[in-house]
Parts: sequence; structure tokens; C-alpha cells
Amino acid sequence: MADFKAEQPQQPLHPKEQRRANLAIVVALGAAGLAAWQAWETHLARTESAKALGVAQNALDVSTKQFRFEHRPKLEFSDYTVDTDLLHHTISAVVVFVNNGKIEAKNVKVKAQMEIVHSDDRDNRFVMPLMDKDISSMTPTMTFNILFGLKQFTASEFRDTQTGRVHIYFTAAFEYADEFGEHYGDSKWCGQYSPGRGQSQVFIDCRTGVAFDSSR
Repeated sequence: MADFKAEQPQQPLHPKEQRRANLAIVVALGAAGLAAWQAWETHLARTESAKALGVAQNALDVSTKQFRFEHRPKLEFSDYTVDTDLLHHTISAVVVFVNNGKIEAKNVKVKAQMEIVHSDDRDNRFVMPLMDKDISSMTPTMTFNILFGLKQFTASEFRDTQTGRVHIYFTAAFEYADEFGEHYGDSKWCGQYSPGRGQSQVFIDCRTGVAFDSSR
């Protein structure tokens, strides 16, 4: 049979050596804890930095949108004149639009038309396209005129326009862009010819019924 040597029991460390071993363990644990704490602090700092950057970016986006909204071009109704020729039974109007915005309107597309509607047959509308035009730009305060010229009416038809039996609507729509590349198609206007309200209130707003101011 093979001889086996009995395993010798391990001698306990000297008290000084035990203290040094314990100290080494404590130092190692402390270093590991410090490293973990530093890593966590770095993670928190990066997270807070990312949040702060996101908040700043959102604030910048909101500020930019607000600036562009406040400074956008605005093509709006400004004024009009109306010529009612009782002798020749014709009606014509010149409607003035202006860029009330603070920056230039570019690539302006204008469409205008007239509609004649009889009060007894509102579904039967006579539509006459009057303008389909492109304008390269309209700077702030720049105006643009649209001539709404009507065909000559018969005596009976003209009388109906003056008594309110026939309603005449002038409409204009604008599409344009600004220098930032934003596009707008919200500039629409509709005026109803309403001579019964007096010469100074020949046009009323189709949507609100409010009379447009006129220089005449």
C-alpha cells in the first residue's frame, strides 16, 4: 500500500502579519469602492449634462419657432375700391393686399376668382377664375392689387345684384414661403359685394359678416 503523508495544519499568521493582511483587504475594498463611486458620479454627471443639453436644445427650438412665427411674412387684406356703373350695368373692384409681416414673402402664388350666386338657387354657382399668378417676392409693407372685373349684366341681372337677390363673392388665396424655407397657405380672403350696406361698406367679410373698412 502507498504511504500517505498526513496533511500538516496551517500555522496561524503572526498578529502583525494578520493586521497587515487585514489592512491590505481594507485598502483594496476602499479602492474598489472609490472606483465604483467615481464611475457612478461620472455617470450621473453625464446624465445631468445630457439632460441639460436636451433642455437647452428644446429651449432653443422653441425660441427659434417663436422668432420665426413673430417675424413670418403675412399677406393680408388691406383696402379696396369699388366701381358700380349703373348706366352700363357693370361692377368692378380693386382689392389691395399687403405683406404685414417682418420678412420677405417668397415664391408667392396668387389665385383669385369671383362667384355669382342667386339667392333662390344657391347650389347653382357661376364661377369665374380671374387670376393665377406667381410673384417672385413681396417685401414687408409691399402691396399687391387684384382687379375683380365682372362681365356686363343685363338690366334684370344688375337690378338683382343691387337688391340682394344675387350675391357676388370675390375670393383670393395666397401660398408663399419665407427665407427659412417655411411654407404658408393660410392667407385666404373672401369679400361679399353688398351695396345695400352703403358705398363705404360695399364689401363684407364672407365668414364673419363684418364690413371691411374702405378708404372711399
